[in-house]
Amino acid sequence: MQTRCYLILYLHMHQPYYKNPRTGEYLLPWVRLHALRNYADIPTLQEKYPGVAVTYNLVPSLVEQLLDYANGATDEFERVSNKAAEELSDAEKRFLLSNFFQLNRLTQIDSVDRYRELLELKGSSTRDVSEKALNSFDARKYRDLQVHFNLAWSGWLLREKPQVSVLIKKGRNYSEEEKLALLTAQREFLPSILEPYKRLLAAEACELSTSPFYHPILPLLCDTNSAHEAAPELLLPSQRFQFPQDAAGQIKAGIDFHTSIFGARPEGIWPSEGAISAQACELIAQAGFRWAASDRTTLARTLDFRVSDLKAENLYTPYQLHTKNGELALFFRDTELSDLPAFVYQNWSAEKAADDFIARLEVISKEAPVDQIPVVSVILDGENAWAGYPDNGRAFLEALFERLQGCGWLETVTPSQALDTKSVKPRKLPKVVAGSWIYGTLTTWIGHPEKNSGWEVLATARAELEKALQTNSADDKNLDAAKKETMIAEGSDWFWWYGEDHVTSYAAEFDTLFREHVMGVYRNLNSKPPENLQQPIKQVEVKTEIQQPVRLISPKLNGKDTSYVDWVNAGHYYALGGAGMMHHTSSLLEWIYFGYDKKNFYFRFDGREPFSKKMLDGCSLCIYITSPASAAILYDLNSDKPPSYVVGKDSQNLKYYGADQIIEMAVPWRLLDAKENDVLAFYVVVKHGENDLERHPRSGVIEVQLLVDELSGINWSA
Repeated sequence: MQTRCYLILYLHMHQPYYKNPRTGEYLLPWVRLHALRNYADIPTLQEKYPGVAVTYNLVPSLVEQLLDYANGATDEFERVSNKAAEELSDAEKRFLLSNFFQLNRLTQIDSVDRYRELLELKGSSTRDVSEKALNSFDARKYRDLQVHFNLAWSGWLLREKPQVSVLIKKGRNYSEEEKLALLTAQREFLPSILEPYKRLLAAEACELSTSPFYHPILPLLCDTNSAHEAAPELLLPSQRFQFPQDAAGQIKAGIDFHTSIFGARPEGIWPSEGAISAQACELIAQAGFRWAASDRTTLARTLDFRVSDLKAENLYTPYQLHTKNGELALFFRDTELSDLPAFVYQNWSAEKAADDFIARLEVISKEAPVDQIPVVSVILDGENAWAGYPDNGRAFLEALFERLQGCGWLETVTPSQALDTKSVKPRKLPKVVAGSWIYGTLTTWIGHPEKNSGWEVLATARAELEKALQTNSADDKNLDAAKKETMIAEGSDWFWWYGEDHVTSYAAEFDTLFREHVMGVYRNLNSKPPENLQQPIKQVEVKTEIQQPVRLISPKLNGKDTSYVDWVNAGHYYALGGAGMMHHTSSLLEWIYFGYDKKNFYFRFDGREPFSKKMLDGCSLCIYITSPASAAILYDLNSDKPPSYVVGKDSQNLKYYGADQIIEMAVPWRLLDAKENDVLAFYVVVKHGENDLERHPRSGVIEVQLLVDELSGINWSA
């Protein structure tokens, strides 16, 4: 059968640099833990499907840390795991209770009976530890917690090992010997992480690309003013950062390191976060790369299109950009198709999800012009995307690879293979607008006061380094160390977690690491760091994903965002953020608000666009209440019918609601079967027909304790 569609399946593997330069220890363990659960599993699975080609992006800063762990590096999480439960200090017990429940609750905790029991005993999945929780655990429970946390971070390959599988079956009451057998198996597994990539590369079954070494946003290193290209109104840092030589240095360091590890020079690059600009593309071409990749939102801005106006002939083709340093091919990610495996399919059966993915590709192939074979770029996070799936996504990936291998009209290719195909003719691209995969802008990393503060302290330190370079005021060893600290501090992740668009319970640790690396520049130059680096950039209290109501509310339900006062004291959940590393750009919902008075519980939903402008055919909003009694609220987004409150087979319409720009509704306490001090727990799902499109929270539920008397007049919003 003749090929009618080319698919580039591109998985991005990345972690920031977690080693504290002052102590030499890893402050956070995510490189090691993802190595145990993610990095080797998917390429090993791919080896079973020789007809499937996959492209992997391995960020050098990740690989550097993987090799460090393979050579014996450790972290506090591993050390406390190894400690005999009977010998744990109070500080170590608090550490376990604070950190060993920081997982996807639905797939990694609630699905394991003993782990769920331990969480219920602690009382909360937050990092807070009460004295009651501390006193509720004995040595046997602490040891079970040590084991289950490490089992949860064991991927398919590790779980197949006898000393690991036997612990999964046992489930509880582990011995120290059994725990140490698990930790030994994990430790012995670490040196083999990169082997499947090398085997695939040797078999020409994959392509390996790289990124700038410490994952910086290249356009912002070249010039922070580039952020104005896509967001002219953005408030930029008071101190301009403009060091294109740093961008070039990060690119070259990435190439050199990748080549030394894998024995072949990479032909392609994933510019960190798909962020490109004219100057960044010039540097990429100058470094000798054949291709780079970004997102369709950046393509739309470049072509001066709305994203919705991009047609198959515009999106499903590589482009050729002429720069002063030569030609550079650009591939642009299909945002929606890339987001489906990352955010949607985990709620579907593996077979149904794989069928849906193939069906969407078939639609694309039929919509393409007759003289064009579409090249579809699906680019997604290769590590965090699978945590929401049962068994870390194995069933879905097996089903998908099986279909890709057996689909005669569809061929998986790498970017370089696509460019080598005579039937693929890249279009000429006259220019690029600076942007990234998130909304086609750079606002995720600059523009918020906290993000801008980060750029300002970095710019000051970089000026100090530049002065030392120009005056030769430090020896070569110290200069090299200061350069490395600067490169690490230029990484994108520090700025990702500043501001309010992403939430993590480890925000303080990220802030500490960033400032330590900036101070490391001064230490290596024998200069005194500025006093402001001793103070957190996160000046406000780190917010959790779920903010509780601070006062009773009684909003007018008209579906219009006209009264700030109505919802200012409500609780809220930011649906586009979350504790995970990923960012869901195609989510329909942006904010979920909730609160109550003495008669009703209120819900409000804000979309990324006003609902009056984005009523999606066939979509419904579903609120699933799990406590104090099970119920569901179902609302058809395209219907004039009111929301229905469903308990079992009984259903009744809600009397008070509003649907226009926003969606608001009131649920009487009597329907909820709720009373003072009860906990109302719920989660929200957007469906298209019978299929789940998005779930909020992605893991667990939103819990609200009903405290009418307490909120009647004591707590006021700041």
